[in-house]
Amino acid sequence: MAEAYAKQIWGERFSFFSAGTEIHGLNPRAMQVLREDGLNVDKASSKQLEDVTEPIHLIISVCSSAEAQCPATPGRKRLHYGFDDPPGITKDWDREEDVLAVYRRVRDEIKTWIKDLPQWLEAHNA
Repeated sequence: MAEAYAKQIWGERFSFFSAGTEIHGLNPRAMQVLREDGLNVDKASSKQLEDVTEPIHLIISVCSSAEAQCPATPGRKRLHYGFDDPPGITKDWDREEDVLAVYRRVRDEIKTWIKDLPQWLEAHNA
């Protein structure tokens, strides 16, 4: 979700690449709530850090499990901003609307953070 908003909002100023610690495929609920907000995610893909071929200058983890599992990245600055993990929170939930409400909340939190990203980076000397 963060990559989609970052590219939409700041794509001309920065280059963004999303990569996980494992490839799980795209989460259909995450794709659904992004589409609900008007984002085109048709070309999105699930990747790992080593799949990114562009130079990486800064790594920002946005999930607490990713912060703990992120591989060593010598020569690259790493920062963390934690968001709730919708699949982890809702894994045992039955009501789809309740599940989607969590995805939508996290989507909106990520979108707000991305809008303020340059100020956040400046505050973290990035």
